[in-house]
Amino acid sequence: MKNFTIILCFFIAQQLLAQGNVSIQNAWQQTYLQADAEKPSLGVQSNKAVWVIEKIASSTEVRLKHLASGGYLNAEKDAKFPSIGAIEPGWWSAMWILEPVAGTDQLRLQNKWWSTYLHTESGAVELGTIQPGWASARWKTNPAQHVCLQLPAPNPSTWSPWVAIPSSIILGQVALAFQPWVSKTGRMLR
Repeated sequence: MKNFTIILCFFIAQQLLAQGNVSIQNAWQQTYLQADAEKPSLGVQSNKAVWVIEKIASSTEVRLKHLASGGYLNAEKDAKFPSIGAIEPGWWSAMWILEPVAGTDQLRLQNKWWSTYLHTESGAVELGTIQPGWASARWKTNPAQHVCLQLPAPNPSTWSPWVAIPSSIILGQVALAFQPWVSKTGRMLR
């Protein structure tokens, strides 16, 4: 095993599914809701498109937290174009009603404050009144995907039992994972 490599897989979904982590796909455009400089946009499924659905205690509403930025989808500053950022706990502008679409696995996202729906009818992510049949106002939640890293084998002369996982991989947060390195003879490398 001269070219020994270590494959380190960590599951974003494993940590997050219990909290309700999902990607949110637009039924019409088949692209995913993501954050781009504090504004929601549509794009491919990636770490930029992972959301945490936070149930609000004693309520049917939820908050949608963007995992990478830690910001919440809200309509505090603009009734038409939502943003992603810090919120106060009681803001109705950051509360969403998940309205199931009958006969499908899709839902509509209605903002509690404005009573308008998140849609992509014009191509951009916006809030507004909708027509009942608009696929642009329909969304599907999918479990968050996992990320796998392939790391090179440790160099015994510079070995450290702590591996820093690049911050871009885990959405803006640096994580340290203890990884004991074992030689091909089964002895711990030092």
